[in-house]
Amino acid sequence: MARLGCRFHGIEAAGQLLHDCDAVHGDSGSPTFVWHEGGFRIVAIHVSTVSLTGGKVLGRAVGTGAFLAVALTKGGARLTPLRLLPPIRRPSPIAFYRGSDDAGAHTV
Repeated sequence: MARLGCRFHGIEAAGQLLHDCDAVHGDSGSPTFVWHEGGFRIVAIHVSTVSLTGGKVLGRAVGTGAFLAVALTKGGARLTPLRLLPPIRRPSPIAFYRGSDDAGAHTV
């Protein structure tokens, strides 16, 4: 199942990514993907939602780079070769794909 057409909306001060993918209780831990070079790539893990003024709700996700950084400091993640996507510096029209089992999701 997939929810296509989600968008990235920026980065919070704490470094969490903001997105508009549908998220419901229990979605924490779901991977967030982008389509890159002919395949899906995990770029973040959904962790929570945030309510904005005007009633808009956005999802929060922790980028996979954060997990890699911690693993490297702990002596893990000795992957070779390792190629990371460049960090996202500003809002962009990157389309996100996040697995979900909620009603109305689209099958890929």
